[in-house]
Amino acid sequence: MSSSDKNSKTVRYIKLMIGIFLCGLGVTMVINSNAGASSWDIFHMGLTGILKMPIGKASIVAGFVVIILNIVLGQTIGPGTILNIYFIGTITDIIRNLNIIPVSNNIFFKIIILLLGMIIYSYGTFLYMSQGKGCGPRDGLMQVLSKKTNISVAIVKNSIEIIVLIMGIFLGGKSLIGIGTLIYALSIGFIISFMFKIHKVEVKTIEHTSLKEEFHEIVHFFTNKK
Repeated sequence: MSSSDKNSKTVRYIKLMIGIFLCGLGVTMVINSNAGASSWDIFHMGLTGILKMPIGKASIVAGFVVIILNIVLGQTIGPGTILNIYFIGTITDIIRNLNIIPVSNNIFFKIIILLLGMIIYSYGTFLYMSQGKGCGPRDGLMQVLSKKTNISVAIVKNSIEIIVLIMGIFLGGKSLIGIGTLIYALSIGFIISFMFKIHKVEVKTIEHTSLKEEFHEIVHFFTNKK
């Protein structure tokens, strides 16, 4: 691996981690908007009652389950997948504990925070996925199903959100449901799709480096360095 390749890899990982941070921030804003949580967070909240753990940790557990499904479907599991699973949930818990995202009962303020959270989350999704280091479990499911069905990412994402919302309700996470939940479930796929389109990146064609390939690259770099 040349010096320029090493620098390029470093930049990719920096962008990946910034994207993951933005996803965690976006998730927290959606929750704190108090307008209604996202479908996945309602699902995660349902899990908290069963698993007796914070919502961020429940998100990590759910992520590992979805990752198994992705492997079965043939989605590449890369280093970004593991980083996504751990850090988005962890960042969500940290930001919520710091209480830096305001919570309001004003409907106008609720919608503003909700929409900003969705936009930040969607840009974070674009930023980390476009580095080709592996998708998070949920985004990986979105990508692989879009590839296999040839259905647009927006429709696939929104369909997943609706199914997960129904599951979350049955698990007992309905206390977080609000008008924002419906807005999120029916529009987040289109916002994510828009982020990729304005940057001229096609979600279906993004190729990811697997964990095995990344490991070999690192070993090759240090071997040659010696």
